[in-house]
Amino acid sequence: MSSSFEAGPKAINTVRRHKERADYERESVYRVLDAGLMGHVGFCLEDADGDPESVPVVIPMVYGRKDDYIYLHGYVSSRLQKHLAKGKKVCMEVTELNGLVLALSPFNHSVHYETCVVFGRAELVDDPDEKMEALKIVTDQLLKGRWDQCRETTKIEYQSTKVVKFQIESASVKSSYSEEPSIDKEDLENKELCEKTWTGVIPLRTVAGPAKPASYNVQPEPENIKTFIAKRQ
Repeated sequence: MSSSFEAGPKAINTVRRHKERADYERESVYRVLDAGLMGHVGFCLEDADGDPESVPVVIPMVYGRKDDYIYLHGYVSSRLQKHLAKGKKVCMEVTELNGLVLALSPFNHSVHYETCVVFGRAELVDDPDEKMEALKIVTDQLLKGRWDQCRETTKIEYQSTKVVKFQIESASVKSSYSEEPSIDKEDLENKELCEKTWTGVIPLRTVAGPAKPASYNVQPEPENIKTFIAKRQ
């Protein structure tokens, strides 16, 4: 297996704008995916009214990764699960927003971010052992070790849940970071404009607050929850 995903003029994962911000290394793709808690899954549905043009759909979902595969789970009759189980093409993106970049002109406003987009073709997970493992992978994506802290999945829960997976056939990471906003020479020389308009960067980050026990909880806070919160302070 190559250490990077192939990109080229006709490849769907190729970053067209600001190519210098692109990263196609598998290690980078896996890092962004593993750090994420939710992805946006995109696919195309046949139009219910007979329009020959497909209907694009994007759905936010939790997910899990093992090696080169992404696992998605949902209710057995959900349209995403029913559609992707037919072997359809699929893509998913995961983004971390890190800051707002406020410039003198609206044109130069931007954001700091790191995003990963992956592409593949879905398939139904019908092997019972793999399906159960996939549910564990998705659960532990949210909180490492959580699956082993929960009761076993019931037969009804298992039967009402469908799991699909797709191999990451192509992918890319793109990021943007700058110490200061872009500025045009003419704006910089405009003293009145510079004096009346605040410019700079507002850093953003996702933080975890103190855990709030359920009303029926009797257990002390486990170490994996403490670790999760501590890493996001």
